[in-house]
Amino acid sequence: RCCSGKATHFLSWVWSYKLSLPLKALQHWAKKNPWERHHVNIWWCFFSNNQFRILQEHEARSTKELAVAFGNNVKTIGKAWMLMDRLQQSTYTSRIWCI
Repeated sequence: RCCSGKATHFLSWVWSYKLSLPLKALQHWAKKNPWERHHVNIWWCFFSNNQFRILQEHEARSTKELAVAFGNNVKTIGKAWMLMDRLQQSTYTSRIWCI
């Protein structure tokens, strides 16, 4: 249990990103913030709300259902990190739910 606990930050990303992007970003953050990394627990929807599977299985989910799935967790956590692939014309900011 040394690496788990109540979530302190929500990691918001785009499913079309390669997995290496968030992993590299998290490694970079941990290296730059060694004093803080042991006090941060990230809730990453990748592990609990698999949007890719929902799309592949053609499961119909309303905006309201997705808002409940994400919204309750984000409200409880209170802090969010936005992962962008680039600063100019980021894929992240082209997603309507992100803005």
